[in-house]
Amino acid sequence: MSELIYLGDIDDCEICPIREKNMCPSWYSYNPSGPGDPPCSSWDKDEKIEDYIDGVEEEKSRYENYLHELWEKEEEKKRKNELQRKRRYLVKARTGTEKAKLSILQDKYKKAFEFYSFVSRFSSAVNFANETYEKNSNDSQYKHRMHINPQFQQELSDLESEIEIAKENLKKKQKEIRQTEEYKNIK
Repeated sequence: MSELIYLGDIDDCEICPIREKNMCPSWYSYNPSGPGDPPCSSWDKDEKIEDYIDGVEEEKSRYENYLHELWEKEEEKKRKNELQRKRRYLVKARTGTEKAKLSILQDKYKKAFEFYSFVSRFSSAVNFANETYEKNSNDSQYKHRMHINPQFQQELSDLESEIEIAKENLKKKQKEIRQTEEYKNIK
């Protein structure tokens, strides 16, 4: 083996030091008797065997480092996601009352707004019908106009302001929880 210095000196795969170190790219073929056409036949014959082996080992080392960095990044990402999940769970568990109040107010507002919309459309339809019939007849019974109770509109605006207050309370509570030592110490 010491007499083989250059790639051009290799004439038999059985004595090849590259193959002995499992670095021959063609030896991994499915041919059980070895490579059909040795790849070294097309290589630079003046390249030293040691230089080739060092280059392959360096490339292998770079690839392993690359894979290790990818693995570390993936593990760091998983760790951060787990940390965020635990923190979200803590905030969610501690703000349940505020979220329930907000949800109740939003449902109440939604139902009131739907009713208000229905009443508004209904009164518009009745007023339109009365105006149409009033033009066609001189009967005074069609002069009546429907109006939505202003108190109902005030209730809607009160609900809107209560919802805003509940949202602010929820945000304030979440901020307080994020400032606690328990939240900061989650690992």
